[in-house]
Amino acid sequence: MSYKAGVCVLCGTGCAHFLRTDGERVTGVAPSLGHPVSEGKLCHRGWRSHRTEDRERRITAPLLRDREGVLRPASSYDEAISGLLERVAELRKQGIVPGILAPASLSNEDGYLLGKLARTVLGARVFIEGLEPGYLESLEALHEILGVRGAIGRFEELDRCACLLVLENELARVSPILEGKVRRAAKRGARVVYVSGIPELADELRRLPEASSVAIVFVAEEFGRERETVRAIAQLAQRTGKMGRDGSGLFPLAATPGNQQGLVDMGLRERFAGTVPVLALGALWTPSMEQAEVIFPIAKSIEAEASFTASDRRVQLSPAKVRPPAGVLPAWRLCAEIARKAGQGWSFEQASGVFDELAREVPGYSGLSHATLARGFGAHWQHTALREGQTP
Repeated sequence: MSYKAGVCVLCGTGCAHFLRTDGERVTGVAPSLGHPVSEGKLCHRGWRSHRTEDRERRITAPLLRDREGVLRPASSYDEAISGLLERVAELRKQGIVPGILAPASLSNEDGYLLGKLARTVLGARVFIEGLEPGYLESLEALHEILGVRGAIGRFEELDRCACLLVLENELARVSPILEGKVRRAAKRGARVVYVSGIPELADELRRLPEASSVAIVFVAEEFGRERETVRAIAQLAQRTGKMGRDGSGLFPLAATPGNQQGLVDMGLRERFAGTVPVLALGALWTPSMEQAEVIFPIAKSIEAEASFTASDRRVQLSPAKVRPPAGVLPAWRLCAEIARKAGQGWSFEQASGVFDELAREVPGYSGLSHATLARGFGAHWQHTALREGQTP
C-alpha cells in the first residue's frame, strides 16, 4: 500500500488529499498538510472521497445500438467508433446536429479534447450531465459585468482579508474548509458579516470605504439561478474599487461534485436537459444514457493523470492512483481515437500533450503545463479583466 497525491472534486474548494492504494483499489484517504487552501484538513465529504467504487453501474465495454434498436456490446472499439461515425453522418444528412452526453467529472484534458472533437470532427453539441446551473449562471453574470468567467482573488487569502461578506449562511454546509478560513479571519479581528440579500450587502459595502480589503463569498447553487442577482453582486463588488487587491475578491463557489470551473473554461457550458444523444461517455451508467446510439466507457478521475480547476481558478494536477478496467481509456484518449478513425491527424499520446495545446488555446491558461502544475500545488489561471496593475 502507498499514498498518492490527488485533488478532491466533490465541490469547488479544490482541497488536496492523499489516497491509499495498492494500484488496484483505493482503501483510504489522508489530508495534505501543506496545501494552501485545505491546510491539512478535509471536510465530511473529503474523508469519504475514497469510496468511489460502484461496480453495479460501472461501464467497462462500448455499447452500440443495432438496427432493431437494442443496445448490445460492440465486438470492438473499432466497431463502436465506426458505428458512431455512420450515425453522425446520417444525422447530418438530415440536417440534425448530433448531441454528445458527458459527465461533469471530466478533467480539463477530457473536456478540451471532447469540445474539439465535437466542433471540428463530428459537428456536434456537448451536453454536460451534472453541470451546476447556479454556478454556470453565476459565471455568465460575472463575465457580463467583470469580463471574466471565474472568481476574482484566491481562496488562500480569505483568512487575511479585512472584511468578509458571506451571502446567506450556506458556506459551512458546502465548504467547511472555507468556513474555517472565514472564522479564523474573524478571530484575527476581521469584520465578518453574513448577509441575506442584495440590499443588506449594499448597506454593508457602503459602511466600508476605509477597509483595506473586501471579499464577497456566495454559494452559487443558492444565488446563481437568478442571473440578475449575481449581476448585482458583481456590480457592488466592482464599485468597492478593491477587487484585485491582495486579500480582496469575489468568490462564487460550486457546490456540486465535478470539474465545474474547468469544464466552463474548456467551453462546455450546455447542461443536459433531455436531448437524445447520439454518443454518451461515462464511467458509470446513468438513466440519461438509455437513448444514446453509442456508449463508451471512460476512466474515472482516479484512474488517469489529469488536471482539474477549483472555483478560485486554481488548476491542479492529479496523477493516476489505480488502473482502469482492461481496455477502458481516459476520455481524451478516446476522443483522439475517434478523430483518428475519422481521418484526422491528431497525435496526442499523453495527457500532458493535450494540456500543452489547451494552454495555447484556452484564455488564461497560457504558460501553464503539467510540469508547472506538478511544482507545489498547481497555479491559478490568469485573466486581464481588471485594471492594469492589479493581480487577480
